[in-house]
Formats: sequence, C-alpha cells, structure tokens
Amino acid sequence: IQSGISCYVVDGDNICCDDTEGDREVNTIYDLLIQDVAKKHELPWALVKAICMIESSFNPWAMRYELDDPRTPKKENDYRWIYGDPAKMPLHEYISQKVGWGMMQIQGAVARELGFTGRFLSELCDPRINIEFGCKHLKGFYRRYGNWNDAIASYNAGSPRKGQDGKYVNQKYVDTITTYWEEYQTGGEIL
Repeated sequence: IQSGISCYVVDGDNICCDDTEGDREVNTIYDLLIQDVAKKHELPWALVKAICMIESSFNPWAMRYELDDPRTPKKENDYRWIYGDPAKMPLHEYISQKVGWGMMQIQGAVARELGFTGRFLSELCDPRINIEFGCKHLKGFYRRYGNWNDAIASYNAGSPRKGQDGKYVNQKYVDTITTYWEEYQTGGEIL
C-alpha cells in the first residue's frame, strides 16, 4: 500500500510531490487490477500505474473540474468537449462531463465518447471502470500517434503539442510519467 506520497498536477504541467515518510513504496492495492486491465488493452501496466500515480496518487475518489480556471477568460459555452447536445441533457450531466474522475482522471465527456453508459458519471470513481476507460483513452492516442511520449502528452493535454523549442507543452508531465513508468517496470526506487 502506498504511504506518505502525495503528487498533484498543478498549473497543468508542474508536478508537486511530497514524500512525507521518506520512502516510496511502489506496491498498491490496485496493482493486480491495473495489470489486468492494461493487459486487456495491450498497454504497459507500469505506464498505466504511473498515470494513476501522477493523476490522483491512486485516489479512486479524486475529482477535478476542468473549466473554472481563473486565468482563462470566460466565454459563453467555451467548454468544447461536451458529448451530446447540452440543451437536451440534465444539468448534472453537463457539469459532470467537465470533471476528471478517479484514479486516471478520465473526463466525463471522454468516457461518454468512449461508450460509458452509466446513469451518473460519478460511477467513474469505481477503480475498474475508471481504469478501463482511462486505458481505452490512452490506447486511442497510442494508435493515433504510434509513439508513447506523444500518447502520454495527449492523455494530459489532448494532443502532443510542442513549443518552438521542440519540447511538449506539458514536458514536465511527460517526463514525470516516463520516470515513474521506468521505475515501476524495473522495480527500482523513484527519486
């Protein structure tokens, strides 16, 4: 069981970690589930585990509303990733589609697009459902780009956008995920 580690994505690409107990265990109660679902989707289990760690610190109840960033100018209907007709959906569905849910922080609208039919998007907090749809999403990016770094960047930012320096706009995210991925794969220590 993971203990003493808190990681959060702040400002979209800055990773903040707090290792309060001075040790970083890489075994979680979700390892078998992660391995099972990753294998089903032909994904590296250690990559899926790394995404769970960075997105939520393995918290199945993690939630993040994606729109109300005070740095972003408000425009009417400025959220473009709604699956379905907003005029025909209940308010809770409209709001829930803008939320990143669970361990892989799968967005409600993305889950709907990928075929999630649950009545409430909060069902995405179920670890098996969440990892299933997170893996579908990640696999889609890998199929599209054929490159793990592009897929990782896209999982976090929607596409593998790069700046003029040739680095991903979310390079810190990509680097952190790949570091955890490598360490989980080899059983090494994450520094």
